[in-house]
Order: sequence, then C-alpha cells, then structure tokens
Amino acid sequence: MWSQHLRNKLVERFPWAKSVNISMGEGWFQLIWDMLVELDQSSANTEILAIDESYGKMVVLYRSSIISKY
Repeated sequence: MWSQHLRNKLVERFPWAKSVNISMGEGWFQLIWDMLVELDQSSANTEILAIDESYGKMVVLYRSSIISKY
C-alpha cells in the first residue's frame, strides 16, 4: 500500500483524485501519476473511481461521458 507521503503528493497535484480508492503497491506510483497527468490535460470528462491491481495488472474503474470501444 502507499505511504501517506505518496498519497499526499498525489492529492496535492490532483485534488480531484482525493476520493479515488487506490489499492496498489508503491511501485505503481509513477505509472498512476503519468496517467493522471494525461487525464488532467485532456478534455475528457472522466471520473476515476478506483485503481486496483489484479494478477499483476493495473485495473482502473472509471465513469465517462465518452463512449468508445477498443
């Protein structure tokens, strides 16, 4: 789990991410940071609900008004 220092750093830069439930190890911090930077700079109306690790992969639960299929 994340140290309070990393959590504070994230919330200081992305106040909108304060309510995001993050259940990942500290080794994922930079990847999550980079993802939030890109989301912050985009015009997408996306709300991140949770970020979890499942079988060594990052899983992001989100809500968005954009509908896309990949």
